[in-house]
Amino acid sequence: MEEQAAEYLLQGQYSKAISLYEQSIEAHPTLMSNYWYLGLAQLLAGEASEAQAVWLCAITQGTPEEIEQWLEELITVLTTTATRLLQKRNLPLATEIYWQILELDASQYEAYYNIGQAIAQQGNFDEAIVCWQRAIELKPDFWQAYQNQGQVHQKLANFPAAITCYAQALEIQPDLVETYYNLGLCFKQQGSWDKAITCFQRGIQIQPDFAPAYSDWGDILRQQGKLNEAIVLWQQAIQLQPSFAQAYCDLVDNQVVFQETRQKAEGRGQKGRRFDLFLTFVADGHRRQWGCSSERKANASLLKSLQSSSVSWETFFYLGQVLAQPRNLKVAQGQGAIAAYQQAIQLQPESPLVYLELGKVLVQTGDIEGAIAVYQQAISYPGALQSENLVELRKLLANKGSLEAAVDISQETLELSVDTPQSFYELTQDWVSHQGLVDSNYFPIYPQSIIPLIPPRTPENTIHFSFRFGSQIELPAPFVAVIPEGHFWLHQDQSTSAVITADNQLLGDLSPEFPILSPGHPDQHPSKHSIFALGKLPPIQRVEGTVAILAGLLNDLYFHWMLDILPRIELLRQSGIELAEIDYFLVSSRLPFQEETLKALGIPPTKILETTDYPHLQAKKLIVPSFPGTVAWMPQWAINFLKKTFYFGANKAEGRGQKAVRQSRCRRLGREEGCKVEGDDNCLDEHDITRNKNIGIQAPSEELFPSAYCLLPSALEKIERLYISRQSANNRLVINEQEVINFLNQFGFTSVSLEVMTVRQQAALLAQAKVVISPHGSGLTNIVFCSPGTKVIEIFSPNYVYHCYWLLSNLVGVEYYYLLGETLPGCALHQLIYPNSRIEDIFVNLDELFKIMTFANI
Repeated sequence: MEEQAAEYLLQGQYSKAISLYEQSIEAHPTLMSNYWYLGLAQLLAGEASEAQAVWLCAITQGTPEEIEQWLEELITVLTTTATRLLQKRNLPLATEIYWQILELDASQYEAYYNIGQAIAQQGNFDEAIVCWQRAIELKPDFWQAYQNQGQVHQKLANFPAAITCYAQALEIQPDLVETYYNLGLCFKQQGSWDKAITCFQRGIQIQPDFAPAYSDWGDILRQQGKLNEAIVLWQQAIQLQPSFAQAYCDLVDNQVVFQETRQKAEGRGQKGRRFDLFLTFVADGHRRQWGCSSERKANASLLKSLQSSSVSWETFFYLGQVLAQPRNLKVAQGQGAIAAYQQAIQLQPESPLVYLELGKVLVQTGDIEGAIAVYQQAISYPGALQSENLVELRKLLANKGSLEAAVDISQETLELSVDTPQSFYELTQDWVSHQGLVDSNYFPIYPQSIIPLIPPRTPENTIHFSFRFGSQIELPAPFVAVIPEGHFWLHQDQSTSAVITADNQLLGDLSPEFPILSPGHPDQHPSKHSIFALGKLPPIQRVEGTVAILAGLLNDLYFHWMLDILPRIELLRQSGIELAEIDYFLVSSRLPFQEETLKALGIPPTKILETTDYPHLQAKKLIVPSFPGTVAWMPQWAINFLKKTFYFGANKAEGRGQKAVRQSRCRRLGREEGCKVEGDDNCLDEHDITRNKNIGIQAPSEELFPSAYCLLPSALEKIERLYISRQSANNRLVINEQEVINFLNQFGFTSVSLEVMTVRQQAALLAQAKVVISPHGSGLTNIVFCSPGTKVIEIFSPNYVYHCYWLLSNLVGVEYYYLLGETLPGCALHQLIYPNSRIEDIFVNLDELFKIMTFANI
């Protein structure tokens, strides 16, 4: 009976467990363990008072010696259960049991420590720090608690507190390499460079092959102008941890070969045309620049140089190129690039190329006179670049006379601009109430949503900070607002938006911007909106009639399109406003998935105002549906809407025969619908499907782009294990993707690129998947169509872990796991190559991939 009761307890069937333990106590009243487990079952069932009563009644029946023994037994039972629940990420129940342990014995310092672990993973960092401090008070040499406090303080950018905690941990346990490194990073953030270097050196003394310490030590020396010493340290770091750098260089080399081969193919008649069609098909109309960007080439050149053991002028030149990239220039105003180029000139004073690049940086930083001097010096050296330097010099000399005219033009533009909002309403409902327009201009659609959150599954001891939102999240109630003479502004990079009333008031809950924060985050308050820091807004484009605003942030990204934009059309429908009565819709429609989905939802192309054409629009009547929840935080109804629209009807849409399939493919290739497919040298057909595990269209030369896979409708059967490739994306590439694909092939995975498929085809594909592995990217949006229980492993760069697909997994009911890729050694060197963490590429350690797959029973 006890065994069956224990089984019920493990299964979470607490009422059945309680019943059996009560029967066991009647049968064996002296078996004390039954009392412990009965109380435990009651506690887990939410009956804490009953549990305490059972334990107290049982314990007080014994002698003092028995009481001590029984209390120890009970605490052991509770600790074992709490530890198991903590490992399974059942954080609320684990926390409850640990508190009960402290009720029984307040000296249990490990209980305080574990409560801190549990509540920190739920995002309650202040309470966690207090619990760890209580553990330290009970056990002053508890260095793990100090270390945890330091990690949280460091994550919250509270560097003085982090430094104090790390120092105390090291005083107790002086061989903690990672702690020395983190302490060094905190000192570095404060500008205490000598102290930071000391920490890095101490870590290296303990572990001489700890590459990150060399890397960040080198970055401090770079900032101090000691470029030679910095490069030597970076070389040591790369030699100790070479995987990322080598894979990155290999990726760039392959892209360069691909780019050169494409250029040759463009002039080869039909074959060249076929190759061009192939690229168009894979890119799916995204206007991507195939091949290798100048930034990637510069990065690879620097990394190749750092893999060497020598330091040459080229090393400084490549460092200058990396530091001169626009994204890095913003950080240090070009001084680092200038110093690197100057060092290169000292070693190679007769290289016109270095002068040319140095001159460009000086121009970008506003030092026109310095640039002129550099170009004048450069033209004294003969060579192929002499004329380029001369051209740049002439440009500068000519432009000096036109600065006054440029100022005049800027003044004219400023006069056409309009004022930013005077103030704000936090809620649109407050504005309509103040205007007396509640009944006619404000339409609530759904109530507030509360989304239960299940922590992601990971074999690590704790979950990543990016997933720490507690056990639930509350989303605001969606609505539709009608704003007379309202206007809408969207920044040109689509990172900031504003809905503004006729009397120049910002409506906060309709005006999201980056960074996207969790619902209710204090930094999202409209008083902090960046629009108030702008001097002016662009001139208004007036549109007579009624305009519905569907545009949001990053409209061309599939994730935001599907989950932020399209559900707003459903809100319009639910509001009772007839779509036919709306004159125009401000929305993007130029990408294939936008065109397809807008057509499916009944938005006529003739009524579309392109977002990029109307950055600041005012209409006689502005209709603005709210976002489904908040940006990137979506409610259950939005998921149901997408499934109903694009999956439940998919069989009808895809069941019109192979002829329709071919016609669709031909249209995407820009050919007539009646074109010949099979045997046509200019059209791609089923015979182009590769014969390996990776379904796709075969390029004219397979070695040119081995990851260029794209799924065809005829191959959408019985594919249960998917790897979603990002090979056609501009960023967040898996730089060792071919290794990853080859590895996954052994486990029956099929590699696919979703960009070439219609939305309905993507829905059908993901609906039948049992396992999905993918780097973080828009392709994972389609897990909205997955069946409950599907296993999803998302792969991140460790510096950019974003929660959106985990949230989506909670709504869909899939099992969500995650894996962190690897980086270049150290924070600073990696940040030099990737100043924007959002676009970092990913290197996948195959051993770690196998580990997470094993953990997920794949």
